[in-house]
Amino acid sequence: MKNLGHILFALLGAVIMLTTLTGCPYNSIYKIDNEPQNYTDDTYLGKWKTTIKDQDSIAHDIQLDITRKNDFEYTIVFTGSFYNIKAQCAPNKKDSIFSTAFMSIVGPKQILNIEANGRIYIAEFKYENDQISILPLADHFTSKFIKSNQDLKNAVTFHYKTRLFPLYDDLFCLRNMTRVIDQPI
Repeated sequence: MKNLGHILFALLGAVIMLTTLTGCPYNSIYKIDNEPQNYTDDTYLGKWKTTIKDQDSIAHDIQLDITRKNDFEYTIVFTGSFYNIKAQCAPNKKDSIFSTAFMSIVGPKQILNIEANGRIYIAEFKYENDQISILPLADHFTSKFIKSNQDLKNAVTFHYKTRLFPLYDDLFCLRNMTRVIDQPI
């Protein structure tokens, strides 16, 4: 009977650890800025592609189509197979995820506030050598209870100031996306 208690305790610990390690990208009803404050950048507009691997190391081609919604916001369409990429966390399981986004500045970092299906996803945005990377924060990037836009901004600021390596949700990171050049017909 004593061994059964130890086994159940070990199994419970393993389930808690797996749940923690396989979290989803951070999402909230809050955004970093109350309203978009930074103009859209034409450099980021266009089609981009990359390949990511799911939890079974199966490669998936992902494409982004970034267009200007208005002077301060982008429309972003993520296209690809999302069925095996933490399907329980994906905003939807269709082949395209439609979203809007705007850029916030937190210290020296550009942060995208991506709205999809009524939720805001927070992702670091990098543009280098005509490649973009979108790096969503992991759901456990903070232990603070977020109850306002300002609380979220403070938590993100604190995270980047105190972490040598930010906590990204690696399965959802779109790294070094290259521009898709449409060929004339």
